[in-house]
Amino acid sequence: VGAGRGFYSRPEIQDMIHLVHAFSDARDQLARVAVLRGPVFSLSDAVMVVLFGQGDHGRRWRDWLEHGDDCEFLTILDDEDRAALSDAQVVWSRLAAQAGRISPVEWLRLALEISGAWAAYAAGRRGEQALANVRLFLDRVRDMVHEQGPNLRSLAERLQSELERDDADKDAEADVSAGTGVTITTMHKAKGLE
Repeated sequence: VGAGRGFYSRPEIQDMIHLVHAFSDARDQLARVAVLRGPVFSLSDAVMVVLFGQGDHGRRWRDWLEHGDDCEFLTILDDEDRAALSDAQVVWSRLAAQAGRISPVEWLRLALEISGAWAAYAAGRRGEQALANVRLFLDRVRDMVHEQGPNLRSLAERLQSELERDDADKDAEADVSAGTGVTITTMHKAKGLE
């Protein structure tokens, strides 16, 4: 139940919005941290502290992008975190190379596919609903791109605008009949209304 939360405020939609912002504005460290910590990259808190802690204003992030696993400050991470960071660099580089070359919808699909985020969303407790919401988001992005062109920066601005006025949208319809979900219908006591 997402009472009071609009479509663009859903966690999976926030992840997609952060992804667009992170690649459309190199200065948006908040979006970058959110997307790296989220299902697209799934980096641990320890990695985030090493990359963005210490008040270095993104210097370690830039060093990591340029030098990868050779950065000395990464030696404090365990093998699992270093492997995840190495995988993240491959995904980040591929997405950076494709940003602006393919349509934003195809770029988002690429991000979901090469990162394994589709599976992460499916495995969550809201799996079917999260997947339906991401598909609806991609449809909405396709419409936005059709209206204003395939620029990630303008898409980021449009998504921010949508988020700011988001208060009445509901979840996309998900087919939960085959799942283990429960449908709850409430009746208004005084009027007998659903």
